[in-house]
Amino acid sequence: MLTRRFFLGAGGASVAALSMPSMAFARANTGRRFVFIIQRGAADGLSILGPTGDPQHAGLRESFDQDLAGGAKLGGFFKLHPALAQTGALYRDKEALFVHAVASPYRDRSHFDGQNVLET
Repeated sequence: MLTRRFFLGAGGASVAALSMPSMAFARANTGRRFVFIIQRGAADGLSILGPTGDPQHAGLRESFDQDLAGGAKLGGFFKLHPALAQTGALYRDKEALFVHAVASPYRDRSHFDGQNVLET
């Protein structure tokens, strides 16, 4: 006999399984890989990869730039947040590259629609 508790538990497990992130793997006949990362949520691009070489930026976000003090310099303009030291090592070894502040042609005002454009 199905009880309400069993039904709700099974339904909750189904919803949890559907909302879990998934990962797809591709095969290629090469050792080279391209990994595209979209930072969602509270990831602030100016705190992850700060333009500390811009004098106007320091005046506007000085308190945020203090967090970047121990980070790896990427050229003379950007600094990587210290929590990403391993990623900085990949950059130094020419195994990673940052493409900062790029955008798609999407210009509507919906954050959610914009995310859908990026993810598809």
